[in-house]
Amino acid sequence: MQLLNSGMLWTLGAVAVPVLLHLSLRRVYRQMHLGTLRFLRVSSVPRKRRARLEEILLMLLRMAALAVLALVFLRPFLPGTGTNPPPAGETVILLDASGSVTEEMAAMARSEAARVMRDGRSPVYTLMAFADSVQALSRPDEYLPVPGAPTETTAALKWALDHFRQNPTVNGRVVLISHLAASQLPAAVPLIWPPSIPVEVIPLLEKDSNNAAVAAVNLLTPFAEREMDVSVRVAAPSVRKPLTLSLEAEGFKLDQTLPPGKSTCVFRFPVPREIVRGSVTVRSRDAWPDDNARPFAFARAARRKILLVDGRPGGTPFEGQPYFIGKALAASGAAHGLSPFLPETCFGLEDKRGLTDLTPYAAVALCGVGEMLPQTAAALTDYVAGGGSVIFVAADGAPASLKPLAAAGLLPGGWRYQENKDPRTIARFERDHPAFAAFSNKDYGNLADLPWQCRITPDSGHGWKPLLELDNAAPLLLEKPRTGDAGRVMVLLHPLNRDWNDLPREPVFVPFVKNLFGYLAGVDHRPSEARVIYPGLAEKRRIGSYSMPDGTVDLVVASPSESATGSADVARFRSAYGLPDPAVAAPSAPPPPDGAPDVSRAREWWPWAVVVLLAMLMLETWLATRQPKPAVS
Repeated sequence: MQLLNSGMLWTLGAVAVPVLLHLSLRRVYRQMHLGTLRFLRVSSVPRKRRARLEEILLMLLRMAALAVLALVFLRPFLPGTGTNPPPAGETVILLDASGSVTEEMAAMARSEAARVMRDGRSPVYTLMAFADSVQALSRPDEYLPVPGAPTETTAALKWALDHFRQNPTVNGRVVLISHLAASQLPAAVPLIWPPSIPVEVIPLLEKDSNNAAVAAVNLLTPFAEREMDVSVRVAAPSVRKPLTLSLEAEGFKLDQTLPPGKSTCVFRFPVPREIVRGSVTVRSRDAWPDDNARPFAFARAARRKILLVDGRPGGTPFEGQPYFIGKALAASGAAHGLSPFLPETCFGLEDKRGLTDLTPYAAVALCGVGEMLPQTAAALTDYVAGGGSVIFVAADGAPASLKPLAAAGLLPGGWRYQENKDPRTIARFERDHPAFAAFSNKDYGNLADLPWQCRITPDSGHGWKPLLELDNAAPLLLEKPRTGDAGRVMVLLHPLNRDWNDLPREPVFVPFVKNLFGYLAGVDHRPSEARVIYPGLAEKRRIGSYSMPDGTVDLVVASPSESATGSADVARFRSAYGLPDPAVAAPSAPPPPDGAPDVSRAREWWPWAVVVLLAMLMLETWLATRQPKPAVS
């Protein structure tokens, strides 16, 4: 006999309660001799003996009732006879088909699955392979691991649990055959596993867990014109010898040796064409060859030419707005020494040869321009209509000779200028606007840190949308709505130099200028690269690069999570996933559906104990309320 709730053994202590009550309620009589009652003494002796016997019997009945009630809470049951565990109605076999399973381990998994299906413990066997998803198999011979596929053990266990919850009348068990990757164990228990469903874990172990893999290939120079820099990161935690890396792309091959302890290197090669496709391979004779090579495909992004027209050059070349704007645009950032912009400076759009050809430029910045000829304004209008963008950056004064630009719709009508040196900050900006969306995150930069002054106010801003407003509600940056395929037109009512304040010295100045001109020139700061896909049970393509009908490239690469091949022991694996130990698990029973009470075990005693308890309570009630028969004289 075994107890299901052995923690309730303390309830047996309630048996002592009737004894304590009996002893505490006993009456102490004092004997007195009365002459008139001396003849009753002899007749009262049998009645006292019978009353005392009834009290002892009631006390024993009450003790036995409390003991039986305690047994109801303890729920004793008889375990099954024999050494074999109770039979299961259905066995779900989960086979690990991820990229960390080698051919040798796969053969072991097929053999173990066939052995489980021959043990005869279940009338029904469900065979499932799992990697990034779960897939049904009809026999073990169909099981094949997918090279480079990620492992989703939690999803596989949840599928098995949901399968039994959808069939609550099925008594089941789970057999998990997997490479127990230590690097992929969850930090917290991902699910609550019922003890009524036993889980048998069969580990797949490799003799040597040393593995070298190409974990990542990144383009450092998306705007390169002559040479590309490609960074390669290698994952080799257990390898203690130099590794040879080979890059093959567009008909050429480069080799580098990676010393022990180093995980990254950079390949530099000429740009043969707009899209460069190839692969990087690490030479390693490990048991996992699928992650030794990683394909890549990089598209060279075209750099945008920006024409900066300096209307107020100043006394030195380091004073005008084009100097500070050009320095900000040339800052490389994450582009490894190259910027997406090619700024050029001029001092007017007209020269002896006529108007400057604006076709090569993605955007034109009129920096403090004080006058404009009608034919120049007409040329700018045609430039905007053809898709080019123009931004007017104001300076001191309110020139009246810019009426041609206002008449062409490239400026708001009229200006009001006043000497006002009070510092202002940006109080509102369009957070969804592409030029300022990055500033919605304060970690990228806070526009409120930039100092401004309010000296220029347009007389008429009708048809212009304010994108930046100062804390006194004055507009700082205006944009004219686009029509069709026309370019963008903007007006900044503050110079981008040190005339009014130390604006270029602020840390946010460079990202502010680059995002503003990136929006004008149509620069995508996230260079277009191929779409990376991990292989799996749903993704049937093998590792490699594939050209798509829409002109893009799909890269099917091995999941980096499968490169860490160290295994965990079964006890650690069970603890991480919250799986009960089959040696101490409760007898197999189907999991109750959500919201339903637990189902009692087949050979438990508590129903009979309840019947005995009711009978004992009835007998106790009869004895306690029974009236003695009067004595016959």
